[in-house]
Amino acid sequence: MIWLTLYDDYHEVCPVNKLADIRDHIMDIMMGASPKPDDIGLMRQVALSRQEFLPYANDDWFQRWAKDFYNYTTYGIMEETPYKLKKEFPTLHNLLLIREYSISMYPYGDPVEPAINYIVPNSISEHPIIKRLKMLMCRIMAIQNDFASIEKELAVDTETLNIILVIRHQYKVSLEEAIAEAMHIHDEYVKEFVELQNNLPDFDRNKKI
Repeated sequence: MIWLTLYDDYHEVCPVNKLADIRDHIMDIMMGASPKPDDIGLMRQVALSRQEFLPYANDDWFQRWAKDFYNYTTYGIMEETPYKLKKEFPTLHNLLLIREYSISMYPYGDPVEPAINYIVPNSISEHPIIKRLKMLMCRIMAIQNDFASIEKELAVDTETLNIILVIRHQYKVSLEEAIAEAMHIHDEYVKEFVELQNNLPDFDRNKKI
């Protein structure tokens, strides 16, 4: 999480075309390439992390890890950048899609598998219910993060990516009404998450699909 936070802060308003090259280089390191001699510590830490994961993960997991990092950078950070530079509000639905990835919970959650010494098979990882649970987790965390930072962000007039401020701007409602609507969206996500969690399919770890 520290690495993801530093990566996000360091490249927050990096030009999209430049960040794409950085993203691809990091993904190469994730999959086994060596850092370049002039790479900064953020790059070298990826190589170290890979070495630490190797005894506990397989190729399928490393591919998921790299893919989730790609999506986080491409559909999260790089999608936020134009709004930050122009100081424009996205629509609520666009914000939810972007924040699902920019909150970085997809790559942050991947190390749970090697941590518990069980790499989830692709047949389970790609199951629609598991993918939906991950999506809900990301959106719930993104909204909680926006609630945690709203006081700070109200103090500036350049924040455009907080769900409360987006709702207030898009629907021309009061701050209190925007907070209530954001909480409603959050609670509906939590309700769906709990319902899916309580009704998971009977996954067969040995089943080949």
